[in-house]
This record gives sequence, C-alpha cells and structure tokens, in this order.
Amino acid sequence: MKPFDLERALAGDLIRIAPGYGSSEWQPCHFIGVSLDGHPVVEPKSRLGYPVVVTNRDHLCMAPLKRTVYVTLHRQRNGILHAFAFYDASEASTRAGNSSNCLGTFPIEIED
Repeated sequence: MKPFDLERALAGDLIRIAPGYGSSEWQPCHFIGVSLDGHPVVEPKSRLGYPVVVTNRDHLCMAPLKRTVYVTLHRQRNGILHAFAFYDASEASTRAGNSSNCLGTFPIEIED
C-alpha cells in the first residue's frame, strides 16, 4: 500500500481507510478536505453522510491505480523468448513491427 499523499488526494486520486471506520477491512473513501487543525476529513463508503476526521495518517493510504501495460514477446535465433514491457500501445506496436521474430503484443492490467 502506498502511504497517504495529501496532494494526490486533493487532485482526486482514490484513497482507502483502515479497518475500524465502519468496516473490518480497508475500504474506499471519499476525500472531503482538511480540518482546521490539519487532519484529513474523509467519508468512508460504508458510512456515507458521516464524515470522519482521521487524526492518524497511518489509517489512510492511496488506493492502487490500475493501468494497462503492453508486453511484446520475441523469439531469438537460439529459441529463447524475450519479453519487453511498454506503457503505451503505440510504442509496443512500433517495437513489434520492427521485428520479424515478434510473436505478438499482449495487454496486461497491473496495479501501481
């Protein structure tokens, strides 16, 4: 889990709150703002309409971001396979197009 980042939360990135705030496991929550004394104010999904002031920032973390990466597989002359990962589909297809040994390009969803 990535630690809570106020700047990312203010930018709208998803966050999670620790067990004990209406749930027995980490759960998504909405970032509302910051209290006058500087503590994050969130609204857990299980307690909509009931904002919570979180005094311990260890009880918050950034939610993982899902994204797609592209992997191209190439067969070398000795039969060994090599994989190359790309974060952009056009870059992966360019790399695949430059090689007659390319077996294909495959999308893979990962969490950061």
